[in-house]
Amino acid sequence: MQPVEQLREVMCDVLSVGMREVYEAMTHGHRPEWTLVLSDYAEYQGERVCVFERVRYRIIRTYVRQDHRIELTLEREDGAC
Repeated sequence: MQPVEQLREVMCDVLSVGMREVYEAMTHGHRPEWTLVLSDYAEYQGERVCVFERVRYRIIRTYVRQDHRIELTLEREDGAC
């Protein structure tokens, strides 16, 4: 039995990924495209994928900031254009 995917909407700020982070991620085989900042780290429930602007992304990094917001760094899932 396959797990059921459940979509939910959360508010976030959108940041571009810094060049330093892009180069560092690429050395590990990742291609980060976006960083989303959720208003409260409690809104993140351990998801491994998200849909942003109708595109499916894998969450490759999470970072809880001192202001209790959480940054999610995203890369497109394999095969996505």
